[in-house]
Amino acid sequence: IPLRLVGSEMCIRDRVYVLGGNKHNGKASVDEKRARDIEKAQQKLNVSLLKPVPTDEAAARAHHASLNKQRKSASSVREDYLALVVQDLKGKEETVLVAPGEAEWQLAYLEKTGLTDGTLTVDSDLYPLDPLGAGFIVLDLESTGKCCVVNRKDAHQCEDLGGGKWDAETLAFYAAVSGCDYVSRVKGQGKAAAKKLTLECNKSQTARNDALSTIEKTKKYRKQDGGGACVHYARLVAQAIAIFRYAPV
Repeated sequence: IPLRLVGSEMCIRDRVYVLGGNKHNGKASVDEKRARDIEKAQQKLNVSLLKPVPTDEAAARAHHASLNKQRKSASSVREDYLALVVQDLKGKEETVLVAPGEAEWQLAYLEKTGLTDGTLTVDSDLYPLDPLGAGFIVLDLESTGKCCVVNRKDAHQCEDLGGGKWDAETLAFYAAVSGCDYVSRVKGQGKAAAKKLTLECNKSQTARNDALSTIEKTKKYRKQDGGGACVHYARLVAQAIAIFRYAPV
């Protein structure tokens, strides 16, 4: 999804904080993979912390930058910390909602019904839930005020997303094969490869079946996550598309 970098001129007046409730079962495999990735990152960070800090100034800066990057990969949201955040927000009389299901479904509903103008999140899965909507998504807001803004109607018109020619089904397919909460991103499947795959699969259902079957059978893809990660790739993609297209929003 093309993003526009903006400065700190954005003004957020009334806020609604949304927390996730019951997780969709389709997230299980991706959540397990992320948990394994965090564990590996924590092990790598522990080893790095035992290494002496370089005496050279440039090397020391690079060392600290590497540690900060590893800390980010090794971190996860702790429920006790989250509870303290909610307690603090309620103490400040902020509006806090706990969604009955996935938080992004609730956020998409609030935006779709006009109760909110847009959504601030780090989850790009929010876009395919209402890809043709008129709202906006603020992604990855930094402490400096910089962020990335996706205007839904403008994003839909860009060349990366079919130049306005892709329908909601195609946009959901692109989101799924790009990597999302319901399907792990296939090794080597970046934005350009995902677009190429989407265009190929748009030709016919047979072309889609053949392309996804090729990914399932390709040896280099099946090696990721200890092997077998792509055995049911076509089924997982279809499941992700169904979730995006028919989520209760």
